[in-house]
Amino acid sequence: MLSSRCSPAPASRATTSPPSSPRTRCSSALPGDVVPRLEFFISFYGSFEKALVAAKRNGSLLNASLERLIEPNIALFRQWGVRDIVQLCSNVPRVLTFNLERLKESLLRAEQLGVPPTSGLLGHAVSIVSYMSEEKVAAKLEFFKSTLGCSDSEVSMAVSKLPSLLGISDEILLRKIKFLVNEAMMEPRYIVERPVVLSMSLEKRLMPRHYVMKILQEKGLLNSNTSFLTFAKLGEKSFKLKFIDCHKDSIPGLADAYATARTGAKLHSNQGVQMHPPKIVKTVIRSKISPCMHPPRKMSMHPQAKCTPSNLL
Repeated sequence: MLSSRCSPAPASRATTSPPSSPRTRCSSALPGDVVPRLEFFISFYGSFEKALVAAKRNGSLLNASLERLIEPNIALFRQWGVRDIVQLCSNVPRVLTFNLERLKESLLRAEQLGVPPTSGLLGHAVSIVSYMSEEKVAAKLEFFKSTLGCSDSEVSMAVSKLPSLLGISDEILLRKIKFLVNEAMMEPRYIVERPVVLSMSLEKRLMPRHYVMKILQEKGLLNSNTSFLTFAKLGEKSFKLKFIDCHKDSIPGLADAYATARTGAKLHSNQGVQMHPPKIVKTVIRSKISPCMHPPRKMSMHPQAKCTPSNLL
C-alpha cells in the first residue's frame, strides 16, 4: 500500500510545481488518518527512509493505533529496561504491533530463555517465541540436550547467543550436527559454545568449505591446526580471495569445483547416483581438481569426541 501511494508526481506537474521530497509526496497521497502515524514513525526511527523500511517489513504498522497499541508497547519496552528500543524495532518491526499482553508474555518468555532486556538479540527472541508455543520451545530445548549431550544451562546459553536456533527444524539441525561431529570433528560441547555454526547453510557453506580446507591441508597449503569455525565464518568474498583465488595456480580447477559444490551438488552426483550430501560435495570437488592429488588421510577422532550420543553416529 505504501509503495503504490508514494509514487513520484507526474512529469506534467513537475514542470509547474517546485520539487517535492518523497516524504511530502507520500504524506499527500495517504489517507488523512495515516499521516499522523507516518509523522510519528519518522520521528521515532529518525528519518523517512528508515520509517519506510519498517513499514514495508510490517504491513500493519501504518494502520495500527498509536494510542492503543504503538505507544503502550514502546512504554512497555522502556519499563522492561530495553537498551535500544529503536534498534530493536528496526530489526523486528512486527513487535510494535503486538497486542500488549502478547508482548508482555513474549518478553517474559525471552527472559526465561536467558535473553536479557539489554541484549541486541531481544527482538529476535521475542519474535520467535511469539509464534512458538511453550510446548514447542520445551521440545526444542530437549532436542538440543539429547542430541548434543548438554545441560539446561548450556542450552540456555546457546539460545541466548542465537535465539534463531529455535526456529530451525530438528531435521536440518540434526544434519548439521552430524556433519560437524562426524566430518568436521567438532566436539558437541564446542558446538554448544559456538552456536553460530548451526545457523550456516550446510550445502552452500559448511560442506564445500570443509572439503576445500581438507584439500589445502593435504597439499600443505594450510596449517593442519586451522580451526574449521574460523574457516567457515569468513564472508564469502574474503573466503574466496584468501583460500580459493590465491591457490588457483597450485590447485587447478579448485575455484570451479567450489562454485559447483555450492550450487549443484545437493542430491545426486554427476553420474546420477544418490549419495549422502557430504560425499556428494567431496566427489564434485575432487572430480574437478587436479587428478594427481594424494588420497585424503583419515583423521582420528579426538578422544572426547567419541563420547557423542548414539543418534549422531
